[in-house]
Amino acid sequence: MLGRVLQSLPVLRGSREVPRKTGEPVEALSGATRPDPEGGSTGEGPGPVSIGVVIVTGSCCVPGMAPFEERARQIVEQAIAETGVAAQVRMMPATTAYLGGVPKKVMAELIGGFNETGRITLPAVLLNGEVVSTGAVELDNVKAALLRAVSTQHAEGEAS
Repeated sequence: MLGRVLQSLPVLRGSREVPRKTGEPVEALSGATRPDPEGGSTGEGPGPVSIGVVIVTGSCCVPGMAPFEERARQIVEQAIAETGVAAQVRMMPATTAYLGGVPKKVMAELIGGFNETGRITLPAVLLNGEVVSTGAVELDNVKAALLRAVSTQHAEGEAS
């Protein structure tokens, strides 16, 4: 399910969106380079771009959350620009996430956090389907998560 959602997303390189046609394989993006775990690019030409970032938003239910969501989006874009990682980014309303837009275990984690603390854990930043930040999104957390994801993909690619 998450794969289908990510296939329809634009790719961000820095703060610039690169639109894709629906159904176009991620690998078909021209100019994509395989990210280097050290934060740069290997320069090996086109490589798989499969890092998906979803920002689950709550302004659909609580309009006052919109400034926090915008700040989260800016931080994610800055992290992408600073790490040089190509990533697909999507803002997803909490209602869409709840109705199957994200894995059930992620929604259980977000709802569990609310039940324990009474605080809304949105916006939530998901990276390849895993929660990496909730509430006040921090640049260093997002950058570290992006670099870990690249490193993991690199290791998995070598093992194949």
